[in-house]
Amino acid sequence: IRFGLFHADPHSGNISVDGENGGRIIFYDYGMMDEVPVKTKKGFVDLVFGIYENDVKVVCDALEQMDIIRRGADRMTIEKVARFYLSEFKTTLEK
Repeated sequence: IRFGLFHADPHSGNISVDGENGGRIIFYDYGMMDEVPVKTKKGFVDLVFGIYENDVKVVCDALEQMDIIRRGADRMTIEKVARFYLSEFKTTLEK
C-alpha cells in the first residue's frame, strides 16, 4: 500500500525480491493487483489508528473517506454498530 499498489494474492509464486539496490519487489501475477488511490491509503491509515485508539468517530470517518460508508448515511446507527465491534475486538485482545 505504501507505494500505491495492492496485491490480493501475495505468495511466493506471485511476488519475489531481487538483489538489486537492496532488493526490489517483483510482481508476477497482475490479475489480483490494483492501484490504491491516495484518499484510500490515507483512510486506511486513519482506520488502523482509529481501531488502535478505540475511537469510533475516527473509524467511521476513515470508512467514509474510503467510500465504504456513504456520505449522509445514518452515522448515529453506524457508530453504534462500530462501537459494538470495537468493544468486541478489544475484549478478544484482552483474553
